[in-house]
Amino acid sequence: MRASLKLPMIVIKRSFQQWLGGAPFIVSGSCGLFRTSVLRKVGFSDRTRVEDLDMSWSLVAQGYRVRQSIRCVVYPQECSTLVEEWRRWRRWIVGYAVCMRLHRRLLLTRFGLFSILPMILLALVGIAAGLQVGFGAARVHGPAGLVVAVVPLVWICIVMALGLVSAVHHRRPWLVPAAAFSVLYVLLAYAVWLVHGLKGLFTGREPRATSRRGIRMWWNDLEAMACALALLQPDLDPRADISPRATMRGAVHVGAGSRICDGAHIQGPVSIGRDCLIGNHVLLRGPLCIGDDTRIGFCSELKHAVVGRRVSIGPQCFIGDSRIDDDAYLGALVRTSNHRLDGASIDVHVDGQVINSQRDKLGAWIGAGAALGVGVIILPGRIIAPGSQFGPRITVERNLPAGRYRLLQHLHSQPLE
Repeated sequence: MRASLKLPMIVIKRSFQQWLGGAPFIVSGSCGLFRTSVLRKVGFSDRTRVEDLDMSWSLVAQGYRVRQSIRCVVYPQECSTLVEEWRRWRRWIVGYAVCMRLHRRLLLTRFGLFSILPMILLALVGIAAGLQVGFGAARVHGPAGLVVAVVPLVWICIVMALGLVSAVHHRRPWLVPAAAFSVLYVLLAYAVWLVHGLKGLFTGREPRATSRRGIRMWWNDLEAMACALALLQPDLDPRADISPRATMRGAVHVGAGSRICDGAHIQGPVSIGRDCLIGNHVLLRGPLCIGDDTRIGFCSELKHAVVGRRVSIGPQCFIGDSRIDDDAYLGALVRTSNHRLDGASIDVHVDGQVINSQRDKLGAWIGAGAALGVGVIILPGRIIAPGSQFGPRITVERNLPAGRYRLLQHLHSQPLE
């Protein structure tokens, strides 16, 4: 249903926004090209969950020229369930409402009047008219009148005509009748506006990224970290002790008082905080963020991870695609497994529920103050509860409540002959 109207509607809307408002509503996160110098000056922001919209409006506010190429076709991944679709529209609509508050100085400009405001005005008028006509028709004609009011024949003909454009482009004739059901997306958008959008407009707050069980999707922190480090510039504090036999490539930040030992190899973008110790022959592969007062032992490897403050990581550990919170302790040879042998995306298990992370590589979330003994192995997508203690050689196959865990060892003795 989305495919039936997405192409023609985007072409029409963005073209009129560009002609009348001077710039399209958004440089879509699906595909956008930016001058590097502009990105470094404006930068990405994580203050909203619609960073592409926030940045697009920031570029317009600072006078940059933004243009839409309607001949560029991109195929994004679509949601496959109604629940996922609801979450996506909630993120879009609430993010749009929050951005209106953040960029309120744009609202009365040419861009605001012709690109920003029409979106919310159409939604509010549609909701008000739909409720008035729908209830009136239902009162007079019953349920049949409600259906006719919500899905008028003229509207069906218009959207099917638009669906014909997609049917020709994609060579899928069934997109023409599918367009008639696109009213479901209109109703979905109206419902999200009523439930979440207006609240976001008045409060300026967005829902946190959660699963259907209300658990934080912690792996999104990895993407936020990668975006934040995308514009990192090399910065080696003169008060840091960096061995001449250590090698660094790309954008690397090292804070004051940190020590980089012989043989360490750092491939940016990597940010290392203050008073850290990076041991001999440690391999750090970005994007990677390491907090203050963290110790990483001999021959350990870390990549695509967020490491908190005062974390201790022993020799010969592997930490990949993971998050480690403050004050965690990892003994020697601790490994986070981050890939399934069958290549499938990683499932995160929470309270008996399975959440698909849609990532083919995902390690673990190690909570604050957790302590892992020598040789602990953590399977992909697992969560170590804060304050937990795991004895040596344990394989963490599932999420466990906070506590102390150890392997029971049975020894069988036999006298020497």
